[in-house]
Amino acid sequence: MIIEAHYLPCIEYLGVISSYKEICLEVHENYQKQSYRNRCKILSTNQIDNLVIPVTKANVKEIVKNIRIDYSQDWVRRHLGALKAAYGKAPFFEHFYDYFSTIIERKPDFLIDLNYEILTVCLKLLKQNKKIVFSEYYQKYSEDDFRGKIHPKSELSALSFYDEYPYSQNFGQKFVPNLSIIDVFMCQGPLAAQIIESSKAKLNIFSPVGVLNE
Repeated sequence: MIIEAHYLPCIEYLGVISSYKEICLEVHENYQKQSYRNRCKILSTNQIDNLVIPVTKANVKEIVKNIRIDYSQDWVRRHLGALKAAYGKAPFFEHFYDYFSTIIERKPDFLIDLNYEILTVCLKLLKQNKKIVFSEYYQKYSEDDFRGKIHPKSELSALSFYDEYPYSQNFGQKFVPNLSIIDVFMCQGPLAAQIIESSKAKLNIFSPVGVLNE
């Protein structure tokens, strides 16, 4: 399967990935603004908090692998502070926070490197053994192509790859679906893999090629 790399990916993204043995990350497409490539959604005090990584060269056509993170803006402190505020009292904060804060504080130059490191850690914590490769060139069409299909502006009712599976969250009385996997790790810990599996749309959306029969 082929898909773009997301920052602190959402439940839907990891549900799609969980069905494949090999993941090809698209790095030769033109960068797109306002996508999950540089943002994620977490649940803070009864509201959704959008965490956005500022990038350079975002106003011109630039391929994803060349997009640099803009550290002239103090986003690292903002994001880590937001995670602590949202999940500092969550049951599994102490178990998972350092995995992600260490990567963010290391300040990789390129967005793709940050996202790749985060995805690698997510799969390790979920105990999913996957082969991750980068695209060698841009192909307009590809089999098992999920590029651009998981987007923050998509209405949940239109999503093909996610079914709401409520779990206990840190704030609010009403369940907020399809947040960053950070929300699941912090609130549910070792149940994260089960929640992802239970959140996958019960539709035959995957082709037989490369799909795991688990």
